[in-house]
Amino acid sequence: MDTENIRVDAKSVSFRGIDRDGCYQFLGIPFAKAPVGDLAFRRPLPYEFGGGTYDAIRGKANPVQIRGHRNIACMDEDCLYLNIFIPKEGPDGKDEFPVIVWFYGGSYNTGGSGLEDENRDDLVWEMSFFAKQTRSIVVTFNYRLNAYGFMYLHGLDPERFDSDIGLYDQIAALKFVKENIGAFGGDPGNIMCAGQSAGAAAILALAGCKEAEGLFTKAFMQSPNAGHFWSPEEAAKICRRSLKFMGADPDDAKSIFSLTRDEVIDGCNRMKKLFYQKGIMTCPYSPVIDGELLKKMPVEAVRDKDIKIVIGNNSEDAYMFTRAFSDPLMPFLSWLLKVKPKKDMQGTYRQRLVSAMTDELYRDHIMDIASNYKGHLWVYEYSFVTDEMKRDGIPAMHTVELSPQFGITDEYCDPNAPETRRAGDAFRKIYKDLAYDTMSYPEYKESHAKIVIR
Repeated sequence: MDTENIRVDAKSVSFRGIDRDGCYQFLGIPFAKAPVGDLAFRRPLPYEFGGGTYDAIRGKANPVQIRGHRNIACMDEDCLYLNIFIPKEGPDGKDEFPVIVWFYGGSYNTGGSGLEDENRDDLVWEMSFFAKQTRSIVVTFNYRLNAYGFMYLHGLDPERFDSDIGLYDQIAALKFVKENIGAFGGDPGNIMCAGQSAGAAAILALAGCKEAEGLFTKAFMQSPNAGHFWSPEEAAKICRRSLKFMGADPDDAKSIFSLTRDEVIDGCNRMKKLFYQKGIMTCPYSPVIDGELLKKMPVEAVRDKDIKIVIGNNSEDAYMFTRAFSDPLMPFLSWLLKVKPKKDMQGTYRQRLVSAMTDELYRDHIMDIASNYKGHLWVYEYSFVTDEMKRDGIPAMHTVELSPQFGITDEYCDPNAPETRRAGDAFRKIYKDLAYDTMSYPEYKESHAKIVIR
């Protein structure tokens, strides 16, 4: 790499990047052709550079999505881009950097790795701090969401529409990394997929499928919603209902082309609200066990694989999904979700219900994977609570580990507060140890012990 001009010469193109925040950054690199027009709702095709120099100096748009907790403003159907963060200090005792590829969460409905706002240069996931702390190259990328990436239009028209498109986007990004990361100083034989929530569940799915074999050797999965996968029959029903919500013909998949982006997203939002009203905890636009890419449930498909895995969850993950309900409404929520509060633990009704929901959504699946996995596997539990969270009575719910992990300042996290920095350091150390093959923690199958961050 030419560090003076921030330039990397890859196989068929040179990339020009920037020097910022202690990292060499290469931003907005296309890894697939724009999925628009005839390529919309199909598996991605590799991007063709054709020589010359590509200016990778600014992020691109995020996938089209409904409003989520990040309220991402910059979005477009042309979204298949990635970003690369390279620590300037160099790898820790190695000739090449380990590589960590980050999969964002968001219920397959929201998220992205592009610009937060097209009028600013801030990225949704700014990974310089994390790259420096783990002494690894970190890659972020976009994959298509909701109707554009996971709605089962294939079930209505298999000739025009492909299934599990969002997962194929992820595979395309990993192929680009595998083929090109060596030019950036990364080790193509030491690629870790890491993600949270839906991103973690997607990694689990890829770990068990043939099409992703050899693209990564390690996985770090944070609170994967590992049971959120549909059968073709279930997905087809959701697709028809979604098309109806959008104002299209529920029996004609091609009618989606007559809709505006706002109509598509409005239909996705209405489907999400319907799931809430019916107490369905599965994400509406989850991947489909289609018999082609995914042949069986990932919890089962991954069991005989040889990927080094760290997997775990936050101790009160499900608290996030109860916040909108007051204490007197907890019995109603229990009835709606068909989840009974635990009887074998002390605590308030809410605490016992949150624990039962966390088991059903996360812990039970994680323990199934950990108990049956043949390869190397470690289990963690994140229970750290910042002072800001204690102030508002918030436990270690879903997503709260991300701000300490990535050094993000928000209303519930000052990453420089001593105890918060300690918890963040402890979590990042597990990442670095997995990346550098220096894991000293006991494996789950040997000890049935968890790595606890508290």
